[in-house]
Amino acid sequence: MDVLDTICEFTGDVLRLPVSEDMLGRTFNGTGKPIDKGPHICAEDFLDVEGMVVNPYLRVHPRRIIETGISTIDVMSTIARGQVIHSWVVYNVLCR
Repeated sequence: MDVLDTICEFTGDVLRLPVSEDMLGRTFNGTGKPIDKGPHICAEDFLDVEGMVVNPYLRVHPRRIIETGISTIDVMSTIARGQVIHSWVVYNVLCR
């Protein structure tokens, strides 16, 4: 791909990914193309990759907060009991 000869056109639409029941159990690259040497997949529908927007006002507020003793985590990234702690937490000892 040449940066100088590449053209970008804004369509006003969001990115949509072709989906089908035939995709179940298959392996894809980052653009949604099969990389497992299986048969070609015909799209049954095109789904918006952005998903539904969550209204932060309607979220349930955490009631039982875990105090880690690390003030930075307690203030900037409060953890509620029963909450899923994502993989960026290196030592997941808080979930025990």
